[in-house]
Formats: sequence, C-alpha cells, structure tokens
Amino acid sequence: GNTQPGVERIVSLQEVESTLEGIDRSKIKSIALTAEMPCVLKTDSDFQGLALRGLSSEVDTTVISKRLVEGRMSRDDNDVVVSQIVARRLGINVGDRPILFFIRGDKIKQRRVVITGIYDTAMEEFDRNILFSNISLAQSIADLTPDQGTSVEFTLYDINNIDEMRDEIIQTVYTSLYQSHSSAVYQLSTVTDENISFFAWLELLDT
Repeated sequence: GNTQPGVERIVSLQEVESTLEGIDRSKIKSIALTAEMPCVLKTDSDFQGLALRGLSSEVDTTVISKRLVEGRMSRDDNDVVVSQIVARRLGINVGDRPILFFIRGDKIKQRRVVITGIYDTAMEEFDRNILFSNISLAQSIADLTPDQGTSVEFTLYDINNIDEMRDEIIQTVYTSLYQSHSSAVYQLSTVTDENISFFAWLELLDT
C-alpha cells in the first residue's frame, strides 16, 4: 500500500483478499473495508477535532447501533453519527448540518454533513474521538477508489476463535508474501488487543 497526506496507510481490499487466498473462511463472518482520517467538526459557534471512521456496508455495526440514544445509523454519503459527549459540547442535535474540515496536503477540504444519530458507549475516550460515516464520504475526501481504505476488518462468527484466526492469517500472509516476493507490510491487531477495556465495559452494560 501507499500513503497520502492526512491519511493512514492505504490498503486495497482486493489485494488483501488475494493475499489471503486459500485461508479457511468457515469461521469468518465478513471481511470489510474501513477508512479513517482526522477531521474537524465545526458548528456556527464551536469546533472539535475528531477521527472520521468510514464504514463499508459489510461492517458489523451492531455494537454501535445498540448504543444509539437518538436517531439512526445511515448509509447515505453525507450522513454521520456523533457521540453524545461531542453533541452536547457543540450543541448538536439530530438533523443539524455542521461542516467537516479535512487537511489534504496543503489544501483544506470541507463537506457539509447531516447528523442522523447520536451514540453513547459510556467509554469517554472513545466517544470523544470517533465520528461514524459511510465509507464513501471518507473515500471521496481522500481521493480513494471504492476498493481502497485504511484498514480491513475481519468479523468472526465466534469471538472465541480470535486467537486461532489471528495466527492463521499471519501464517497465510507470510507465506503469500514470501511466494510472491512482495515487499508489502501489513499490521494485524485484534479488538481484544486494542480495546479490551472497551469490550469488557460493553459486556458489563449488557448484563
């Protein structure tokens, strides 16, 4: 993959799936592309820096959908879902149309968006930073193709298989890259590695 100013390393879904050709997919529910980039959400009177996380239609949004306190998740290009913490700080309500600003090299891009939902995970650090949208919004801002994003997410039927599938993916990627003499570099992490406290908290809330 390559990089662009203001965007993390770019990955191609087709390249990832080609690299993983031959892997046992019986435990994999979906393979989905996401695109994340820094942005500034601005109202008429205030602003806040956030990370826009663009989700493709294959991404499982069940966890966030369960945490909506108002509105809905939307797949429309300019619709976004903001956290309750950010909404209260900026005085934002469902139906409002604030502006998102993105720094692209030496240029600033902007896009007027519609707030269609407000979520609350009860995880303050997460809620203060993440804004959700359709992946097409992030792709259009970053000049990416429909096949490009910043990460590829694997959703399993059973989270208890996560360690086994991580090891299998690593071995398959190493073998594929070696056989093709590729110099590509991939980083693999799991939700339990990066968000163990987040998922433990959500599990507690569900009890």
